[in-house]
Amino acid sequence: MLNRVFDGVSVNDSRDAIVFDGVSINDSRTAISTTADKVNHPSHYTTGRIECIEAIRESMTTVEYKGYLKGNVMKYLWRYQLKEDPKEDLEKAAWYLERLIELE
Repeated sequence: MLNRVFDGVSVNDSRDAIVFDGVSINDSRTAISTTADKVNHPSHYTTGRIECIEAIRESMTTVEYKGYLKGNVMKYLWRYQLKEDPKEDLEKAAWYLERLIELE
């Protein structure tokens, strides 16, 4: 196995698969497993060169982005008791709230 670091991200290369930022990719370049953080860096939001949240932030004014963050806090708090893993939704609400606080 060959270990490399590109732009601060560890890449492990073996004969069977490449592991990039916690996602294992087989030779056909399909994700076959993940150890990604479901709250801070969900794998379905981290494909490509930037995370989805970064693109959203850049597309909005500060006032618009604050509204987006507040709406997500409210969304996760609204429905956390209905979820299979309520703690995960509370952590997601906290994630958005932390970013909103940083802007104040």
